[in-house]
Amino acid sequence: MKRECHVRFCEGGGVKIPSATRLVLNLGNRKTIHGRQGIIDFYREVKSRIRETLVVRNIVADQDGLAVEVATEFYALEDWPDFIAGAIRKGQSIHIVSWAFYTIVNGKFQTIRSTRI
Repeated sequence: MKRECHVRFCEGGGVKIPSATRLVLNLGNRKTIHGRQGIIDFYREVKSRIRETLVVRNIVADQDGLAVEVATEFYALEDWPDFIAGAIRKGQSIHIVSWAFYTIVNGKFQTIRSTRI
């Protein structure tokens, strides 16, 4: 179930963000987004300009949290000079590996912290 939540959260079939009282997404030192709607808005823009492909390499979870190692390809559908992962031109790809740490409180995601490896 927790692996499914991470994959659904990141897949390209639409932005699906689990509900939470005070959800915070921290993308390392690049950006911090507060609230479910802020995260939806951020990923809606990304998904309109980037095709994101994820490979979950490793996942560890318990009742309090989830940690996942993910290899990601960002393929540009258009030029995006200020894309958060780096400037990118249409047809180019950026490849990164990152860790994401999800804190779970009362069965819901509360914080999501991500950093590149």
